[in-house]
Amino acid sequence: MTYWPCGARVLAIVFLVLWAGPVGAQVLTDPGLPSYPDTAQALSARVEIIRTDYGVPHIYAEDWKAFGYAMGWVQSEDYGDQVAIGLIRSRGEYGLYTGRDSIAGDFAGREAHALAAARYELLEPRSRATYDGFAEGVNEYARQNPGEFPEWLAPDFTGVDALTNDVYTWSRADAAAFVRAQAARDEERMGRDLPAPAYPSSWGHAEVVFRSFDSVTDGSNAWALDGTRTESGDAILLRNPHLSWEAGYYEAHVQISDELEFYGDFRIGGAFGIIGGFNQHLGWATTNNSPRYSQVYAVPLHASRNGHLVLDNEAVALRDSTITVEWSEPDGSMGQSSETMRWSPWGPVVHQNDRYAYVLTDPRDGQYQRGEQLVKMMTAGSLEEWLQVMRMRAHASSNFTYADGQGNIALYYNARLPHLPHETTGDTAATVLSRSDM
Repeated sequence: MTYWPCGARVLAIVFLVLWAGPVGAQVLTDPGLPSYPDTAQALSARVEIIRTDYGVPHIYAEDWKAFGYAMGWVQSEDYGDQVAIGLIRSRGEYGLYTGRDSIAGDFAGREAHALAAARYELLEPRSRATYDGFAEGVNEYARQNPGEFPEWLAPDFTGVDALTNDVYTWSRADAAAFVRAQAARDEERMGRDLPAPAYPSSWGHAEVVFRSFDSVTDGSNAWALDGTRTESGDAILLRNPHLSWEAGYYEAHVQISDELEFYGDFRIGGAFGIIGGFNQHLGWATTNNSPRYSQVYAVPLHASRNGHLVLDNEAVALRDSTITVEWSEPDGSMGQSSETMRWSPWGPVVHQNDRYAYVLTDPRDGQYQRGEQLVKMMTAGSLEEWLQVMRMRAHASSNFTYADGQGNIALYYNARLPHLPHETTGDTAATVLSRSDM
């Protein structure tokens, strides 16, 4: 069970328990290497890691980049190649090393990686430094421990690669579900069987991933108790006592100079997969929610201009976008596969007939500031400040249960929901004639 009391007095007791027993400091690089600014050697000199008897890392960093470096190192140390291969998957290159049957997830990965590269410099400096450091921590661990990694893995990860894990794209699973539902409607309307609908392999892969969620084993729960309900008078926060230790979380304590002290469970494989935790002022826990994000619109095709829609009696051009991924087989053979999507200004065209293009809109598409929001949440000092940060909505889903040292408790329903001028239509499309209808 994870127990997160809030308030200075209780926090002190928690840390004493965690630090009891023999501990050991780690040196992350060979001290004989020359030191250059922001090399692995220089980053290592700016951070210390102390583990408890149970292996929980306590990270003491001088700056955010050194913190990211340490997090990349300790996760790799504990989970071997899982973190590095996760970065390979995120940037859409898994099939390049493991075969054609592994490429289905690479298309979305390439799209997310391109977005990460385009927007990386827009991140605030602390977030960017953490991503850069995380990538270098994974790199350095792989350099020093090559026997733990596949021969094909090159330790060349960048901050952009680390950010990609936190970039949202449009829901290919929702697109597949709509196309199947539309095909069923067409069969009913025509009164005869039609060929099974075809859609790209990346959509089917996204559906498999979506269906793998098990509400029993992957579900979540949390409680926040006001100080008037506890013996100590302090607010208490409790989350997910039913989950196993192998549920994908990564427990760690982090101190960054005088900027941050935070204890929480970080998601394995990324710098900012923070599911819950607390600083000296406040804490939060996440629980799952499943809102519907996407909305499909039936937009009239232009009668005389191919590749154009009609809205407000004006022609709107569509554009084609092709994603190509490479694959290689153990025998050395290589190849490429491509998926081409037609895009409107509002999202991808996921289906088309002789009258309409069906455009999927998803308010998550292109969102890249999840890590930036989590930095601000970790450093918030009050309920008011924390609520202001939550308005970023860069973390697209999850409810947040909150408690703080002032005795406040709260439940925050968080989702990046679309603002629609109409009721949601589920797996059917809303027909539109004007931009104001969308």
